[in-house]
Amino acid sequence: MTDRGFRVLVLSVFLSLVALVASPSMAIASGWAIHGPDDGIAFEIVPHQSEPGAVYAVTVAGLARSGDGGRTWTKVHNQRLGGLVVDDASGTLFMQEVAGWERALFRSGDDGVTWTEILDDFRGGVRSYWGTEGQGVVAWRGESLDLSLDGGDTWERLTDDIDPLVDGTIWDFVTLPLSPGVMYALGGNRNSGIAAYHSEDGGRTWAVAESTFEGEVRLLAAGPRAEDPVFASAWRGALYRSLDGGRSWFEVTSPVPDAGVTVLEVSPHRPNEVWAAVDEDGVYRSTDAGQSWIRVEVLASPERVTAIAFDPTEQDTVLLGGMLNPHGIHRSDDRGATWHVFTDGLPQASIRSVTVDPSNPSIVYAAAAEGYYPGGVYKSQDEGKSWAMLPGSREFGGGFALDPGDPSHLIAGSRSGLWQSFDGGSTWQADGSALAGEQVMSVTVDPLAPRTVYVALADRSGWRSDDGGSTWVITNDGHSEDAIRFVVDPVNPGVVYRTSSRVMRSDNRGATWSQVYQVGGNFPPFITDLVIDPTDPDRLILGLDSALLVSRDRGVSWLLQNDGLDIECRSGIWKQSQPVFCNGPRAIVVSPRPGGPTYAATGLEGVPDAGTGVYVSAADGSTLRPLAPDEAITGGQDLAISPDGRTLYLAAAGGGVAVLHLDSARRSGGRIIR
Repeated sequence: MTDRGFRVLVLSVFLSLVALVASPSMAIASGWAIHGPDDGIAFEIVPHQSEPGAVYAVTVAGLARSGDGGRTWTKVHNQRLGGLVVDDASGTLFMQEVAGWERALFRSGDDGVTWTEILDDFRGGVRSYWGTEGQGVVAWRGESLDLSLDGGDTWERLTDDIDPLVDGTIWDFVTLPLSPGVMYALGGNRNSGIAAYHSEDGGRTWAVAESTFEGEVRLLAAGPRAEDPVFASAWRGALYRSLDGGRSWFEVTSPVPDAGVTVLEVSPHRPNEVWAAVDEDGVYRSTDAGQSWIRVEVLASPERVTAIAFDPTEQDTVLLGGMLNPHGIHRSDDRGATWHVFTDGLPQASIRSVTVDPSNPSIVYAAAAEGYYPGGVYKSQDEGKSWAMLPGSREFGGGFALDPGDPSHLIAGSRSGLWQSFDGGSTWQADGSALAGEQVMSVTVDPLAPRTVYVALADRSGWRSDDGGSTWVITNDGHSEDAIRFVVDPVNPGVVYRTSSRVMRSDNRGATWSQVYQVGGNFPPFITDLVIDPTDPDRLILGLDSALLVSRDRGVSWLLQNDGLDIECRSGIWKQSQPVFCNGPRAIVVSPRPGGPTYAATGLEGVPDAGTGVYVSAADGSTLRPLAPDEAITGGQDLAISPDGRTLYLAAAGGGVAVLHLDSARRSGGRIIR
């Protein structure tokens, strides 16, 4: 059984960089069109037990459904979710979803298209239930198990009389489809230890196993019958097996000693066949109930398999999901001997930045985030309609810049330093300078002196090169941890800004600095973006988590410009007395046309549907209004505009690149009339 409880929590904090599952191009009624690049990232795979070929994929984008065993997919829901369960008796779907700022349990009766909240403040997971009284679902709420036999309308508490479970936490539980009423659970805490429990009456009464476990045992897996072996795995510890219905447990061979098992599944067709995904070490299979293991040769990066599922009717078919390379759902029809990858309709890459070639607006680059997700630099030669990953760029993700004097010269950051291409991304060369081996966070090229490059590293040190990256000098002026990004004045030579928890300006290419803005007061301490008006370099627009500020004197004074923005803030763990997490402006761009408007995309990093959209300022810049509103566009991580000011590109919060042709949007008052 996969560690869904932990994965749901991780997904609700980090993921959710992709909120729209789409085919390579999907038009939206408001005029936005989501295009690739396509990257299938599925964290859970849930086959429909009673409908052959039907499979659901829980992704950082939301929910996708396949009707042909995972070969093609269709987006059915946009928001982030986790812990999906299919009630095969009624066809009802249950999932845990983040609704705004709170977590809740939702259900759907139309294959996931629409959802209704049924339990609020829900922090756990859901499992299918097979009992003597019928089929239903069990909600796992951290310290209790609750049963519903009517699609979630009413709930019965199952764990009132189990003190060890109630006093601690339920880490995992399973029910058996071919042995109604039989359930297994892991419960307890780190101090008192974690024990195994079993029930034969649908969870009304429980018995604790005689055996104890070493380490933090968190995963359970079992076959469909009570006589089948049951397995429990400790994180970076031992693997245990029970052959008597969970009454006693014995240690068996772990796939990789001292390595973490992140997914554990038993084949429903062969009860002695167990599959395990091991942290940083691939996928393993045992055919003798855990006595021995063999490594399965898969196509994916070994450390990123997060889901293993078996086809309920095809006994040799196995599906893998996760942050895989190559991306997509990996399917084997011969128990892992050979694999096929399917990506059609799965979510798009998490895009960090978008850059338009100033000499050829048909060429657009999109840099994907690297780290928890795969990175890469994608190139489009048709204004973002189609994309191809640049060869050799898979591990890039630490910033991207294009040389405005030579658009074939590209610079990309990675965890191991800088990389440069001099042929438009066909080939790349590692930078062998003093920054080699350093993790690069951002790259900025001086548009007036393209040989001058500014780089911010993970330790927040800032560096400048005047010879295209051969040599570097530090630019922090005594502040060793005060640079996240550099912004270079496109008109005034030598003027450059750097941002962190404050904004600093230098008039001599970083030799000395003066502070022009310090976060604090009523605003949370997060600067999200800083842009310079290309037609009026004295005008700066500063994005914060909670506000949009404008300066017309190069940062000497600032005016709040929040009119029209829909921003929500919540208290955080750092300062309970003031808001610290807000979904305000995250990306800003100014039209290159004289007197053109400012565009701002809202959002919250790592939360795809926290934003409220993309906004455009009035002619005088005093107020903002939604631009081409659409429920599918919830904000983004970056904005770029074509040199002629006619096309807007958004690194969409839902993944991929959203493209809006502004002239058409204006003619229809913000919406395309079709």
